Amino acid sequence: MLTACSATVVVWCFWSTGPQSTFLAHRDERGGTAIALCLVILALNIFIFAIAQLLSPPESDDISNIVALDLVSFIVFAILATAKCYVGLSLKSHTLQRDAACSLSAALAALASATGAAGSDASNSHDSAKASKGW
Repeated sequence: MLTACSATVVVWCFWSTGPQSTFLAHRDERGGTAIALCLVILALNIFIFAIAQLLSPPESDDISNIVALDLVSFIVFAILATAKCYVGLSLKSHTLQRDAACSLSAALAALASATGAAGSDASNSHDSAKASKGW
């Protein structure tokens, strides 16, 4: 959702139907502020989700779907971040570069989630093996 908001801000920054004005010239700066706000919201969202996950027991033993979704999200967001960074550097747009950072943050969050889920699954499998042996 936040990536959609930041992408909307980027489109707004580059959308122009009339002649360039002082207002349009400052859109990149205001857009950068909006992207920074998206990054702060993303960080808070990840923090709150992590705390909630630590405080609640896992809901399902089969987490292969979660790991698969996280890995697909990682790949998609990493590609988006790379493309946005390339275009942002080409256009010398700080807003697009910040949007790339937002997409990279989402990619890293997906990778961390996949790693945590896979590690949790491996830990549960190890505990089950110990229990079956009577340890």
